[in-house]
Amino acid sequence: MPLPPFLCRSSKVDSFLFNWAPRADLRKELLRLYRPFRHRFESQEAWLPRFEAAIRAVGGGHESIHPYSLSLYVSISLALEMVRAREATRGFRYSRVVACRPDTLIHRVSANRKNMCVDRTR
Repeated sequence: MPLPPFLCRSSKVDSFLFNWAPRADLRKELLRLYRPFRHRFESQEAWLPRFEAAIRAVGGGHESIHPYSLSLYVSISLALEMVRAREATRGFRYSRVVACRPDTLIHRVSANRKNMCVDRTR
């Protein structure tokens, strides 16, 4: 489930976007919809050797894991790096961080993953 675009345009929300978007038109559309404070696009194919190496390093029968299944965790990690960098340069911490799949709004598909939210106020 994506964040609604109207929420991303709110002055009360800083949006950070990471996506494996391979096409320039998709990248442009994501930037138009979400107007992120910071963004980063990568190619999954370029990361494939790293995914495969991580699976080999774990071993223990995990070799059957599809390398691209790691992309979800890597994309969240890379987006959170942008959040942490913003917090460090501005000297504050966001009270809440929400991770979601922004491309679902464009593709009109439903993600089977729930939005992930870390409430830092507790």
